[in-house]
Amino acid sequence: MTVANKTTAIANIENVKVYRMSMPEHECPWGLRATKLLTEQGIEFEDIKLRSREEVDAFKAKHEVATTPQIFFGEERIGGYTDLAERLKVEAEKAEYS
Repeated sequence: MTVANKTTAIANIENVKVYRMSMPEHECPWGLRATKLLTEQGIEFEDIKLRSREEVDAFKAKHEVATTPQIFFGEERIGGYTDLAERLKVEAEKAEYS
């Protein structure tokens, strides 16, 4: 990707929020990938950690989504990690299986 295309992909991105599961027994790997990608792209964001099953379930119900993380640009819901990567025009990391 050229610098011009990359700049176009991230132009006008403001008020970015990442809602992700971050509980003592589970740290969402896709949420970590999303925050890493935003950091690598130089995009400022608010990292909102859902710290209990109740918070996660309430968030999913409110936004009518099945999974976290969920990334928002302002009021626009972008989706999860792979949606974010697609929006930023970068290749998404793949799941690691052992």
